[in-house]
Amino acid sequence: MRRRQLLKSIVIGTAGIASSGCVGATKERLYSQADGDIDYDDTFAKKEWGYVRHDWDPPTGTDRPVVYTHDGYMGASFAANGPTHYIRMPDDTLIATSVGVYSAIPSPDLGDEYVHVQSSVRATACSAGDASDFGEVYDKRSHGLDGHEIIEWLAARPWSLDRIGLFGLSYSGMTSIRVASTQPPSLACVSANVIMGDLLRGRTFPGGVDNLAFDNWLNNLPTLWWDEESQDIIPEQEDPFCRQHRANRDPQTIIDQHPTWYRKRTENDGYRRINFIEMAKQIEVPTYISVGWQDGQVGQRGGPAVYNALDPDPIHPGDFPGRRPPSPELRESPKLLRATNGVHGTAWRALGRDRDGRRWFDYWLRGENTGIMQEAPVRLDFGMDTKDSHGTMSLDGFPASNTDWTRYYIGGNHELTTERPTTAGKETYTSSSPDYWYIDDLTDKTLLSYWSAPFEKPRVIAGPITATLYLQSSAENTEMYVSLADVEPGDEAVTYLQRGMLRASHRELNEAKTLRNEAGEIIRPYHTMVDPTPIISGERYRYDIEVFPLGHIVYPGHRLLVNIHAPPQEEGPDPARYWEYDPLDSGSENILSYGGDTPSSVLLPMLEWGSKRGNRTSPLPPEPACGEPDGYTCMEATLPQ
Repeated sequence: MRRRQLLKSIVIGTAGIASSGCVGATKERLYSQADGDIDYDDTFAKKEWGYVRHDWDPPTGTDRPVVYTHDGYMGASFAANGPTHYIRMPDDTLIATSVGVYSAIPSPDLGDEYVHVQSSVRATACSAGDASDFGEVYDKRSHGLDGHEIIEWLAARPWSLDRIGLFGLSYSGMTSIRVASTQPPSLACVSANVIMGDLLRGRTFPGGVDNLAFDNWLNNLPTLWWDEESQDIIPEQEDPFCRQHRANRDPQTIIDQHPTWYRKRTENDGYRRINFIEMAKQIEVPTYISVGWQDGQVGQRGGPAVYNALDPDPIHPGDFPGRRPPSPELRESPKLLRATNGVHGTAWRALGRDRDGRRWFDYWLRGENTGIMQEAPVRLDFGMDTKDSHGTMSLDGFPASNTDWTRYYIGGNHELTTERPTTAGKETYTSSSPDYWYIDDLTDKTLLSYWSAPFEKPRVIAGPITATLYLQSSAENTEMYVSLADVEPGDEAVTYLQRGMLRASHRELNEAKTLRNEAGEIIRPYHTMVDPTPIISGERYRYDIEVFPLGHIVYPGHRLLVNIHAPPQEEGPDPARYWEYDPLDSGSENILSYGGDTPSSVLLPMLEWGSKRGNRTSPLPPEPACGEPDGYTCMEATLPQ
């Protein structure tokens, strides 16, 4: 018997047995610790598992597919009429849940053929609980196990199928990963979109550089959740449970007890607990991931890293009671990654393209052969939100197995070339932070700039990027920020594409987690972030810098531009609210060595457009206007002569 069959039989066999769980539980005590004095008779009916609104109409039919979202933002408390149910958890906490055809978050166009279910994370909005109940952001109990319990409750409803889909965007996308990692027996599939991966390396301290904006966002979450004015749209006046749950909470206590481990620049137990890449390794069902390459809120690193961490052969929904999807030959790896240019909301809109979200759930929950699992596991979208420059490329993985790893070497006279310079050289810049990473004056002495020859044919950058720099500094610590840009013919219009950064003291690599290609080259460095070690002034070191992954077409006549400088004060325009740095800004003199035995370079994952070696593509789309694709910023720049 497969694990999932065994767990399912256990759930069914224990229904009706007295326990502290919510599925099939019978209790003598039918009130949570906070609800003993609530007068609910006019609005809610008492059940063995919690409470339901008197006027709630259950969905018709006996096999309605259910898609569930466990959310800390816009959960059940923000649905059209507020919570329809309060579901009891094993510790008696009541979780506000809304069941219906309405979804408070952008859904994948499922319509009224599905049942939409949303819950508010405990201790937020209408759900019961206080600071000790909430724990911390993405806590296993509040953000994971509660969702596990509710999935099993849903599977036992007479109006639902016995397998449940899990859906989330942004915050709820990451909560979906947390819930799925607890392996609910009745969970069939997951759609987790625009998500983080490793909070430490991807958002709060990328490369050890202090991202103040995200630190401030995390620090202000308690105010966002528990400030009275921010919650004034909750229909608590008509909901006695919601009213009492909120009255029983002391927002200031929750704010005061909010963990602060995320303010530390090094790996710690808090960061280890909130690592979605590690959580993904525990997921056993088909999973759909989407990412936007210019997403300033959750970043670009998480989606691909979570996708690659997923089990390549998860348990299929056909392995436990319910209808098996019709495809006779499921993919060896039923997980999908969909990536596009654009910001946080672009990937949301991309869900509607080709009705990906609907086709995913129709396949795994309704058993309809929508064709989605006959598609390549990875699809890149280019030119999203342009008038006529949209194109796609299908890959067998990320990075693709036929990636042409192309190293661009830094050379004298601002050269960026695929030929390794035999003659060694040096260049100096002053480590002083610019205002933004979109730099228009490339003649400034606070940065170094290098650009390639014009491309003769279209090439695609598709995968992780690594910059390797040989550098010495006059200070005992310094920071390096490497950006990649596309220069249009005429050398005036520049589109900044991606960036990466590293504080010198955080240079140590974790060799076991550093990714290498078949040639042994580092394609994604993984820094230990455990024991920062200062450098010796004037001594040269090798630095391997992770530049965040990317999908981008370089058109004929265009060049690639690499800038090296200190981290900017902030990034803009779109990521500005979420990427504001506290750089060292030491004013140190940094000397970059290149050529000879110190081959400073950038390793790029390149593909040909329309390659016959496995990459299915649409026709090459017309070149978009500079800055036209969503998330791209076009600006005039002055290149050194």
